[in-house]
Amino acid sequence: MIITNGNSLKTRYLNVNNIDIDKLANDIRNGKIVVMPTDTVYGIMAIHNDFKAINKIYSIKQRSKEKPFIILVSGIEMATKIANIRKSDKNKISELWQEGNSPTTVILKRLDSTTETIALRKPNYQILLELITKLNVPLVSTSANLSGKNILQNFDEIKTTFNGKVEIIVDGPTQSSKPSTIIDFANNHIIRS
Repeated sequence: MIITNGNSLKTRYLNVNNIDIDKLANDIRNGKIVVMPTDTVYGIMAIHNDFKAINKIYSIKQRSKEKPFIILVSGIEMATKIANIRKSDKNKISELWQEGNSPTTVILKRLDSTTETIALRKPNYQILLELITKLNVPLVSTSANLSGKNILQNFDEIKTTFNGKVEIIVDGPTQSSKPSTIIDFANNHIIRS
């Protein structure tokens, strides 16, 4: 189903129970932005290396570019391609990301920087993991809300807020009503529990 609200974009609505992962992955590879449920809250997502799409998310959210987004990965192997993970931390992070554990974001040093950090999470949400695996690159993600406003939990609010602003919105349940725990491995402390 495609709905427009007078904006230039046509928003396509999908259901998490009958997604064509290949088609969705292809759409994202081609710069389309998707709003979909995660293991925490609804997220606005784009492919990790598409700076035009990422800038569009900043614009949609009305968010400062000084505030980086989280990166969703399929697991520790993908994480090591973009973050500098100490050997002593690999097992700890793998354990945190095991199925059944609470959603946890880890802050690590960027692989290409000695000072900059990056926030990574392996989502415990099967469709999302399949999508990231199919893409074979991480997804940039941020909560589905306008900057400074409450996180949207209701699908009708998601539709009202993002129709005509993103190309794809996926309907489905989230697995939590709150954001993930954040552990800063770069500076050895918990930011949010």
